Amino acid sequence: VPERSIYDLFEQHAAASPEDVAVEAGPEILTYRELERRCRRLAARLRAHGVGPEVPVGLLMESSLEAVVSVMGVLAAGGAFVPLDPLQPAERIAALLEETGAPVVLAVDELLAGVPEGSWRVLALEDKDGNVIAWESAGSAGFKGSRKSTPFAAQVTADACARKGMEHGLQK
Repeated sequence: VPERSIYDLFEQHAAASPEDVAVEAGPEILTYRELERRCRRLAARLRAHGVGPEVPVGLLMESSLEAVVSVMGVLAAGGAFVPLDPLQPAERIAALLEETGAPVVLAVDELLAGVPEGSWRVLALEDKDGNVIAWESAGSAGFKGSRKSTPFAAQVTADACARKGMEHGLQK
């Protein structure tokens, strides 16, 4: 059985049911066709900025339609997404980005000011009018990940474990 990535499975479903609703966030709805188109465009943009297999990408956004597009776009590029909580202080966000080595941070317009300065490149997901930016052509997503690819990177600090009564990730 060939190894298939999460994104491969998504593409297969999108090809089989392109007009089905893929994501619904309040009044906004994306079909699988539209979600795949946006993911491919974002993946092309990310690859242009050096994102490839297992390269971490910071995502500074709240749960939203854009968050789904961002996660899937990172996976399409072969990267690993690093969720960043916009409620965290800038110092904590900077520490997570430094620890993971993320060269790119994606953020929605209203959270761009919350991205701390650092060695990473910051990419906005929206233009000044709040429209999702249509990047590059919607050609092939390119990278085809495998089950061995790391799709998600999260940092758990020793203090967070201590606050939750955990040691070495295991319940005390």
